Amino acid sequence: MCFKALTLFLAIGAVFGAATPPAFRITEETTLAEFLLNSPTMRGAETFNWLCWDYYLPELKNHADQYDADNKLCEDNYYKAEFKIDTSYTIVRNDLIHSVSTTCNNLLTCDNEQTNADAFQCLIKPSSDASKTLTGISNNATDSNTSLLADIAAIDATFQSCRTEAQRTYRANHEECLENLDGCLDDPDWNLPTTNVY
Repeated sequence: MCFKALTLFLAIGAVFGAATPPAFRITEETTLAEFLLNSPTMRGAETFNWLCWDYYLPELKNHADQYDADNKLCEDNYYKAEFKIDTSYTIVRNDLIHSVSTTCNNLLTCDNEQTNADAFQCLIKPSSDASKTLTGISNNATDSNTSLLADIAAIDATFQSCRTEAQRTYRANHEECLENLDGCLDDPDWNLPTTNVY
């Protein structure tokens, strides 16, 4: 019974409170599962149906491994989409930076005037035009940033939905496997589930 409690403790911790453990906890659980599965000491116990143990313990690990894989796929898809969105705004960014650079360089040419009066005269009209240009650049940058953040928010929602689905699948499979394991560990008449072939 001590061994059975230990086995169930391994699995229950992952689904306690209907919460899915983070990846690092799943890694710890699978490592412990592998240790228990291959432990000579535990295999010397006479109170377990070891056929049940050998069948369902790897299943628990498989569900954890699948959750890790599903979660990684969610992350990979998110980062690929984020990169695609970000790079789609590169042309807009470069155009705005070029406009700023051109506008500022035009003003800096006034520094080449020999007298202060000529420099001031040089700056009068171009500075007014540059102010309007820079205001337009600022407005365009604001609109582009708003659009970019909205696009990122959309894929973030998809990412969160993907992770939620992965967690739900893990919980459902893990809990079902746990129930099956609990039902057969001390049942000496339990046999491997049969698969119907149609």
